[in-house]
Amino acid sequence: MRPRTWTKPPSLAPLYRGHGRSGSPDPTSGEERISNFLLWQIAYTELYLSPVYWPDFREPQLMEALADYQRRERRFGKISEQLVKEA
Repeated sequence: MRPRTWTKPPSLAPLYRGHGRSGSPDPTSGEERISNFLLWQIAYTELYLSPVYWPDFREPQLMEALADYQRRERRFGKISEQLVKEA
C-alpha cells in the first residue's frame, strides 16, 4: 500500500463565483445577519452573536451567552400558541 499523498485543500472560490466576494462567507460589517452562504447547512441552528470579539471574550461573556440560550423559546417548527395548547 502506498502512503497517501496530501494535496492542497479544495478552494471555496467556486462557491463565490458571481457573488462579487473574494472568499469569506460574510464580511465583518457589524450586521447580525446570515448571507446566502451554506444556508441549508445551518437550518435550525441557533446562533449567538456577541458584541465582544474573541480575544476579549471571557467567562462573563460565556455566562451571558449560556443565559441567552436558556431564555430562548424552542418551538421545533411550531408557533408559540401551539406550545401553550400542548402544555
